[in-house]
Amino acid sequence: MLTLLFLNAEFWKQVPCSEPYRVILSDVRDKLYSTHERSHHLLASGFSEIPEEATFTDVEQFLEPLELCYRSLCACGDRSVADGSLLDFLRQVSTFGLSLIKLDIRHESDRHTDVLDAITEYLGLGSYREWPEEKRQEWLLSKLNGKRPLFGPDLPKSEVIADVLDTFHVLAELPSDSFGAYVISMATAPSDVLAVELLQRECHVKKPLRGVPLFGKLADLEAAPAALARLFSVEWYRNRINGKQEVMIGYSDSGKDAGRFSAAWQLYKARGAH
Repeated sequence: MLTLLFLNAEFWKQVPCSEPYRVILSDVRDKLYSTHERSHHLLASGFSEIPEEATFTDVEQFLEPLELCYRSLCACGDRSVADGSLLDFLRQVSTFGLSLIKLDIRHESDRHTDVLDAITEYLGLGSYREWPEEKRQEWLLSKLNGKRPLFGPDLPKSEVIADVLDTFHVLAELPSDSFGAYVISMATAPSDVLAVELLQRECHVKKPLRGVPLFGKLADLEAAPAALARLFSVEWYRNRINGKQEVMIGYSDSGKDAGRFSAAWQLYKARGAH
């Protein structure tokens, strides 16, 4: 629908200066088109020649000129006009944002481990994958509390590592209200969540997505309460989440792993754990 509108020649007609509301809304039109095109380019190829400054990067920027028109109409005695289609549109934008729905991102924890293993090997620190959980947490927190970048464009990348990093780079480029949670499949330990926090920072995600650990296999479900307790004992992370944490438990993987009856019982116990 939006693409058809952009292809309509009438839509792009020059607006005379004697029509101030249409002048303001023509700028909205241009930015909305640029936002649509830039998002399409980034999703298709990871690159766009359209600068971010020519687009809407959050819903507040989109709402500002619309609210200006609404206030102006009310001040001029045209509230009946303001409370018509314009108010309806303001409510739609406030409800659905720039992207209509928020997209959750999902990667397995092992994929993040692959990336961090490549980084530590590149830095001459050894294999992150072989480190015990305590050492992983200590290193991740030291980097989260620091400001120096971990790696540059010369980091050796396999196809898997490039895919994960490209995902984070797209998160950094697209409007932040396009996304919801970052789901970490096959989560087992606090380091799985802290790893996502660090990778978001390293890839310059301006508004980091909330990390949501997904405990899938039977052993992971059994260990989930203790893993979360350890995660919440980390002061940096408690400050990051401000008292709110979303957790997912896996029905499909646990059923395949342990059978339906055992999985159902462990899921019941996991839901009741505090």
